[in-house]
Amino acid sequence: MLKTLSISLLGLFFFSTSLVVAADDDETISVRFTCLAWDTIKANGVQYLNGDQVETLRVGQTRFSAPYRYTGSNPIVFFREEPGAEAGEVVRVPVASAYIQPGLRDVLILFSDLERRGEPVDGQVQPQLKALALNNDLKAFPAGTYRIINLSQHQVGGIMGEEKFVIPGKQTKMISKPVEDGADMRVHFSMKIDEKWEPKINTAWMFSANKRYLVFLTDIMNARRPYLKLKTITENLETREPTPN
Repeated sequence: MLKTLSISLLGLFFFSTSLVVAADDDETISVRFTCLAWDTIKANGVQYLNGDQVETLRVGQTRFSAPYRYTGSNPIVFFREEPGAEAGEVVRVPVASAYIQPGLRDVLILFSDLERRGEPVDGQVQPQLKALALNNDLKAFPAGTYRIINLSQHQVGGIMGEEKFVIPGKQTKMISKPVEDGADMRVHFSMKIDEKWEPKINTAWMFSANKRYLVFLTDIMNARRPYLKLKTITENLETREPTPN
């Protein structure tokens, strides 16, 4: 039986985020995180402090990064090191921050470009990237599950196997085990434009119960009619490390 869960994206990639450079010293977190970039190359090479150690991220757009560890204040602040005004001086310029919900120990951080850069406020540096942390624990996002993120402004209707569903704009849906392990699955997505459903994507995927799938849907507006862009990231869980205690 298909199980689905629809969740508000809480501003995922749609609202400018102010960069938090100070945090409550009493809130110390310890997490493992992986990274993924959504249509940006700016996230690759950003850095963060894990204790006194500077760590550099390798962030791609087509696969999840290796896992990183972080213990420190919340949020995690990401920066780039740049030459300062004095000889040999290095300045850490903040570029993004990711707030981790209390209790999470295993997260996926999604980076994207800001839609626009605001003017500095009270002398504070404005972020260059958005960073959102999603629960990546196997209990929240288990094997055999599709996490479908509708970045579109439109409703998207979907079919996976024999199951049908609708994802409102800027929301996400979790779909668990839509077909039997190893089966080929019909996949279809339509967009609701001007109160009419328009077919956009017809394809087929093979389902594996040992993998989990992150599916991005977004509308491209530089055409006479909006069309739907699909991007899927697959994670094989057979070699994945357990969630830290």
